[in-house]
Amino acid sequence: MVYIFFKGDQHDYNPKEVGSTMSDDIIIRMLSYLTIKKATSHLSKRWRHLWCRTVHLDFEDNERREKILLQPKLRLTARNRYINWVNRVMCHHNSPMIEDFLVSFNLDKQSKGAITKWIEFAMSKNVQNLELNLMEDEDGFNDDGRNFVFPIKIYNKKTRLSFRQHSMNAPDMPSILKCVNVNDETIGEMMKSCPVLEHLHIYNSCHMVNVAIKVRLR
Repeated sequence: MVYIFFKGDQHDYNPKEVGSTMSDDIIIRMLSYLTIKKATSHLSKRWRHLWCRTVHLDFEDNERREKILLQPKLRLTARNRYINWVNRVMCHHNSPMIEDFLVSFNLDKQSKGAITKWIEFAMSKNVQNLELNLMEDEDGFNDDGRNFVFPIKIYNKKTRLSFRQHSMNAPDMPSILKCVNVNDETIGEMMKSCPVLEHLHIYNSCHMVNVAIKVRLR
């Protein structure tokens, strides 16, 4: 959490003037504590380009997700808008690495192409924490037959080599997968690619039957 305190009479300062005295690095660090939606909606003209350099990409849109629950007929339109929004951010993002890449919206296997591209984008920038929360809401479960299936191709040899060309480290693992189907083979490939894995949480996945961990973990 970041706190900013101002000395003197609180009515005597202008937030934009205060912001103008901060370095870009400080502002970028501050933006890393916000969701992308908040970071891009409350910025002065000087700051608007800086979110493109943040290493924390949090695509949370609970407001739109709640609207879908109340009006299911809006689901397709809302999903398309969400996908286009994430894609636009990816096109403008220019930091060489990402610490966190968080997707939080009601999506399923119909959005396979877009979600797979997001995962590849995050891993190509050596993401440290990848979270896919595709649940309809935080209290319930989706129809697991419609869940997005985590693509095993992410972990094939050719892909791992291409990722290493961008970084000294092997691609990291997802930390949280909600309403994402992951089979036994994919889990095995995940473990091979990230033997230093510390935490992995999987919710509402119907494809795991007999998971065998054959590599030594940290």
